[in-house]
Amino acid sequence: MLIVCPGALRADFQRWYGLDLDDLGHSLRIRRAADLAAYIPEDGAVWPEIDPRLKWGTTKQLLANISDATSFAAWTKTKDAQRRNATWKGALQRPGMHEHRPRQQGVQAMSPEQLDRLLSMPRRAAPTQN
Repeated sequence: MLIVCPGALRADFQRWYGLDLDDLGHSLRIRRAADLAAYIPEDGAVWPEIDPRLKWGTTKQLLANISDATSFAAWTKTKDAQRRNATWKGALQRPGMHEHRPRQQGVQAMSPEQLDRLLSMPRRAAPTQN
């Protein structure tokens, strides 16, 4: 991590642990820094630098899977799906994956930008039952 993405590692140490990575070897022991680096949460800046597929955390990946499953279920009801060699091409593009062909007409899934916008919206409290 220190070689591949030193800036992201410094930022994560500051963000998650409140530590200055430049103190490594002085007030921050090397073994402790290695342990902390290994357990940076999945929202850390280092993970997408190491593997672009890790840009989305578990929540975004699960939402994309739900979107794909819903889109596929809707597609199976269309006339295009009833053709003999029909292939569903509507999967949501994941970070780090190769681009897929444009979607077929009719079925729409969320774009990565729409998913990011949805996740950044303030959450409403669940209604209480009296």
